[in-house]
Amino acid sequence: MKTLAILLILASLPLAACSDDKREGKPPRPTRVVCTEAGRIVHDDFTAVDETPMTSSGFLEYTSATQEGTMRVSGTCTSYPADRPAGWRPIIQGLPR
Repeated sequence: MKTLAILLILASLPLAACSDDKREGKPPRPTRVVCTEAGRIVHDDFTAVDETPMTSSGFLEYTSATQEGTMRVSGTCTSYPADRPAGWRPIIQGLPR
Protein backbone atom coordinates (compact mmCIF):
# COMPACT_ATOMS: atom_id res chain seq x y z
CA MET A 1 0.00 0.00 0.00
CA LYS A 2 2.86 2.36 0.84
CA THR A 3 4.45 1.64 -2.57
CA LEU A 4 1.18 2.49 -4.34
CA ALA A 5 0.93 5.79 -2.46
CA ILE A 6 4.49 6.71 -3.44
CA LEU A 7 3.85 5.84 -7.09
CA LEU A 8 0.69 7.98 -7.14
CA ILE A 9 2.57 10.93 -5.66
CA LEU A 10 5.41 10.57 -8.18
CA ALA A 11 2.97 10.25 -11.08
CA SER A 12 1.24 13.49 -10.07
CA LEU A 13 4.44 15.59 -9.95
CA PRO A 14 4.47 16.47 -13.68
CA LEU A 15 0.82 17.52 -13.42
CA ALA A 16 1.61 19.75 -10.46
CA ALA A 17 4.47 21.38 -12.35
CA CYS A 18 2.19 22.21 -15.29
CA SER A 19 -0.44 23.77 -13.07
CA ASP A 20 2.22 25.80 -11.20
CA ASP A 21 3.35 27.36 -14.49
CA LYS A 22 -0.22 28.35 -15.31
CA ARG A 23 -0.83 29.81 -11.83
CA GLU A 24 2.37 31.86 -11.98
CA GLY A 25 1.30 33.41 -15.29
CA LYS A 26 4.13 31.83 -17.27
CA PRO A 27 3.42 31.39 -20.99
CA PRO A 28 2.47 27.84 -22.01
CA ARG A 29 5.32 25.70 -23.33
CA PRO A 30 5.22 23.12 -26.09
CA THR A 31 5.85 19.47 -25.28
CA ARG A 32 8.84 17.70 -26.79
CA VAL A 33 8.16 14.15 -28.02
CA VAL A 34 11.20 11.85 -28.34
CA CYS A 35 10.94 8.19 -29.40
CA THR A 36 13.75 5.66 -29.54
CA GLU A 37 14.19 2.18 -30.99
CA ALA A 38 17.26 0.04 -30.34
CA GLY A 39 18.98 2.99 -28.66
CA ARG A 40 18.52 5.34 -31.64
CA ILE A 41 16.33 8.43 -31.73
CA VAL A 42 13.73 7.74 -34.43
CA HIS A 43 11.39 10.63 -33.67
CA ASP A 44 12.02 14.09 -32.16
CA ASP A 45 9.29 16.71 -32.51
CA PHE A 46 7.30 19.32 -30.60
CA THR A 47 3.57 19.50 -29.99
CA ALA A 48 1.43 22.53 -30.50
CA VAL A 49 1.71 24.81 -27.46
CA ASP A 50 0.25 23.46 -24.21
CA GLU A 51 -0.88 20.09 -25.60
CA THR A 52 -0.29 16.80 -23.80
CA PRO A 53 0.23 13.81 -26.13
CA MET A 54 -2.34 11.03 -25.73
CA THR A 55 -1.50 7.31 -25.64
CA SER A 56 -3.82 5.07 -27.65
CA SER A 57 -3.37 1.39 -28.58
CA GLY A 58 0.42 1.47 -28.19
CA PHE A 59 0.80 4.70 -30.14
CA LEU A 60 1.42 8.27 -29.02
CA GLU A 61 -0.78 10.86 -30.77
CA TYR A 62 -0.32 14.63 -30.78
CA THR A 63 -0.70 17.71 -32.98
CA SER A 64 2.72 18.54 -34.40
CA ALA A 65 4.05 22.09 -34.31
CA THR A 66 6.38 21.33 -37.24
CA GLN A 67 4.28 19.06 -39.48
CA GLU A 68 0.71 19.44 -40.69
CA GLY A 69 -1.89 17.66 -38.61
CA THR A 70 -1.87 14.86 -36.08
CA MET A 71 1.17 12.63 -35.64
CA ARG A 72 0.91 9.00 -34.53
CA VAL A 73 4.23 7.50 -33.43
CA SER A 74 5.37 4.25 -31.84
CA GLY A 75 8.42 3.01 -30.00
CA THR A 76 9.70 3.92 -26.57
CA CYS A 77 8.44 7.50 -26.36
CA THR A 78 8.78 10.19 -23.73
CA SER A 79 7.24 13.64 -23.66
CA TYR A 80 8.04 16.63 -21.48
CA PRO A 81 7.57 20.43 -21.52
CA ALA A 82 10.51 22.09 -23.28
CA ASP A 83 11.46 25.10 -25.33
CA ARG A 84 12.72 24.48 -28.85
CA PRO A 85 16.56 24.70 -28.87
CA ALA A 86 18.28 27.01 -31.36
CA GLY A 87 19.19 25.16 -34.54
CA TRP A 88 17.00 22.18 -33.65
CA ARG A 89 15.50 20.19 -36.54
CA PRO A 90 12.74 17.58 -36.23
CA ILE A 91 13.30 13.88 -36.81
CA ILE A 92 9.99 12.48 -38.02
CA GLN A 93 9.41 8.73 -37.78
CA GLY A 94 9.01 7.25 -41.25
CA LEU A 95 10.34 10.31 -43.10
CA PRO A 96 13.90 10.66 -44.46
CA ARG A 97 16.23 12.75 -42.31
